[in-house]
Amino acid sequence: MDFAWSDQQQELLDAVARFASQQLNYNMIENDRDGVFNHGAWKKCGAFGIQGLLVPTAKGEKEMSPGSSFASKGLLAFRPSGYEIAA
Repeated sequence: MDFAWSDQQQELLDAVARFASQQLNYNMIENDRDGVFNHGAWKKCGAFGIQGLLVPTAKGEKEMSPGSSFASKGLLAFRPSGYEIAA
């Protein structure tokens, strides 16, 4: 069984990592320590399409099928910024 990322998945992972490091990499430690939910960052994630990754493309979002590596791992990790979103 091949667990390597497909080209499409690798492109998406790279795009998400770039987005997270450029747009979400601020006040993380302070927000976490103080229990602050960053509404601005959540809205940026929405505009980028993070919350819609598992929604079928027929609904107008980027599609990652339930059998894809992202979905089967259960996490989309924003490695450079330390963010994680449960899928």
